[in-house]
Amino acid sequence: SPYALNLKKVDVCSLSGALPGPACIHTKESWFIPGVSPIGHCPIHQSITIDPTSGLRSCPGEQGETHSYEVWSSQMQALFKRVGLKRDTPPPYKETCGLSLSAPQQIEIVSPEQHLEYYLEEHRPLEIQLVATVPGDASSTTWFVDDVSVAHQAAAESAHWTAHAGSFTVRVVDNLGRSDSVRIKVHSRPG
Repeated sequence: SPYALNLKKVDVCSLSGALPGPACIHTKESWFIPGVSPIGHCPIHQSITIDPTSGLRSCPGEQGETHSYEVWSSQMQALFKRVGLKRDTPPPYKETCGLSLSAPQQIEIVSPEQHLEYYLEEHRPLEIQLVATVPGDASSTTWFVDDVSVAHQAAAESAHWTAHAGSFTVRVVDNLGRSDSVRIKVHSRPG
């Protein structure tokens, strides 16, 4: 029986499967293993303040109507768009907002990983994939290796950098000024 296995039924967000946060509208029951199952709250649903006059997102600190929206990374938004799946995402900020100050989420480099070491191969260039998880309100990213721009593309797209031997700081910056960086090493081929 589920009870002999120390299983409990708990309410979870119907969309994310995580514990429901205050902005989650729909929940369902799911089995939970105390001490084993993840206990994070839903990262998708967020309460967003909307300007009732314009229907756009209010600037921070402004009054408005609060609505629950789904906040997805740019990669997930691109996937939904490709397959024709409409999501309940928040409207853009009002033009009078300082976007670089009002965007709550951060950009995060997925590839390359922090402190990862790469090795060059003879007669073959080493292409390192540059991938970041970008908040949904970003439209583009620029990649830098030791402060030299190596790629600029739409936020949901990845890029590549042809590596050479050395230690490098890889940094990505989105169009709203948010950034992340990692350190990597590229070694010459041994021998």
